[in-house]
Amino acid sequence: MQKNKYQRMNKEEQKKLRENFKKSEIGKAKLSRLKRLVYYSIFGIVVTIMIVLNGIFNNGTIWDYIYAGILLIFSTIFAYGAIKLKNKEYNNYAIKNGKK
Repeated sequence: MQKNKYQRMNKEEQKKLRENFKKSEIGKAKLSRLKRLVYYSIFGIVVTIMIVLNGIFNNGTIWDYIYAGILLIFSTIFAYGAIKLKNKEYNNYAIKNGKK
């Protein structure tokens, strides 16, 4: 996979870029949405753990475990997607407002 502009920056430049992105109006809106995706994924993982524990202690059916597995898969996809989207937004911001 080819590295993008954000990945090629050193740690100081990345930190400065993240701070500038968080201060911008578009950055605030997008980061709040991405945080919400991460919260949904954490909530999904917690519910998955509760379903599995409930199935273990109360002799759950196979459908409980299937439901928990599907929920875990989608929660993981949400978390992974939020991370990828955040890096993509940082890269787009670096391209548009980076060093000139």
